[in-house]
Amino acid sequence: MIETISNLEEIENLYKDGLNAPYRKVEDGHGYYGVMIRDKSSGKVQCHICGGFYESITPHAANKHKFVSGEYKEKYGFPKSFPLCSQLVSENRRKGRLKAINSPNGLKISFKSGNKHRAKRYRSAYTYLAYQNKNNICPEQITRRYLVVCDEFGKQASFRDILNIDPALHAVIRRRYGTFNKFKLQNNIGGIVKKPPVMDKDRIVWLLRKYARETKSIPRSNNFRVARNGYPTNATVLNHFGSWNRALAFAGFSVNEAA
Repeated sequence: MIETISNLEEIENLYKDGLNAPYRKVEDGHGYYGVMIRDKSSGKVQCHICGGFYESITPHAANKHKFVSGEYKEKYGFPKSFPLCSQLVSENRRKGRLKAINSPNGLKISFKSGNKHRAKRYRSAYTYLAYQNKNNICPEQITRRYLVVCDEFGKQASFRDILNIDPALHAVIRRRYGTFNKFKLQNNIGGIVKKPPVMDKDRIVWLLRKYARETKSIPRSNNFRVARNGYPTNATVLNHFGSWNRALAFAGFSVNEAA
């Protein structure tokens, strides 16, 4: 018989943010990907497939749903080492393991820590939804944290604004998405900052000719002291051609005509 809980106040997840965090809901089952929900009174955990609460999900999933532990964890976003059981069962297993280790003829296990294991934990944090949910770095949580920063400024926050308010979020976006624009694109957030086109000699010549067509006059250096409307500055022109007259000659204008 499946034991179900109808009152949301009687259940919680194993992470500090409770059920208010924007976790991704399971599409063809119950609960959330990478989140283990438990009943507060009994301590039992919820099966993502049928929604029932059990002391251990592994034997239930194998017997009732024909899901072995590895398949279940892979489908619902848990790492291979994640315990699919209640905290009571997990604690009893830990005590039993320690008792076996400390017995006279017990197992001798050495626990190592270092950069290798730390790097493995970092990789896991960006691979499994369980770790992402726990550390508030799943896509939904990153977007929510960004919107909180926007509320602080009362406008759409820039990448520098994020650095000032939430440096950890700044680092997560940079590490996970590479650039701020990629983060916005993947999460359907507007305000994409377009980079200006790269200025080369061909583009400068084309812009000088465009300026002449629009203004009906020969381009002069004083008209390009600041960059506006996509036109280069006179400093950019000098960097590419060496002199203003040389740039005009490349664009097909007479130097005497421009004087």
